Amino acid sequence: MNNEVTMWEGHPVNGDPGELDIIVANPGIVALDKQDLIQVLEEEGEAYIVSGVGAKLGDAFTAAVEAMPCPKGAVRDVVVSLQYGDKDFSMSELATLNTYFESLGEDVNIIWGSTRNDNLSGSIKVVMVINVKN
Repeated sequence: MNNEVTMWEGHPVNGDPGELDIIVANPGIVALDKQDLIQVLEEEGEAYIVSGVGAKLGDAFTAAVEAMPCPKGAVRDVVVSLQYGDKDFSMSELATLNTYFESLGEDVNIIWGSTRNDNLSGSIKVVMVINVKN
């Protein structure tokens, strides 16, 4: 993971801010917008961008979670962008992710989105923007 602190829309973020540009530029079935991202970036704490790619949603999600620089108990807000190319994911795959997010605690703010990314062929990508408690 790129831990370099950069700026995106005037907010410091650890990771590749280009991922945020992709999220905003690709409206989807359940669209995320710039304000969704800024909401997480404006919270007190440090913001990180993590991602994972896999043939299945679970594989991509696991890779993104493993890239998190903190224990899950430190996460206070998260934006989850589920991106697919010519391979979609099922509702049962999505339900398994919900179980993980429920384990973060009831105070964690979670914003979901799903979009098509034509640069992904045969794979699924999960990008998460997380805000970590100081």
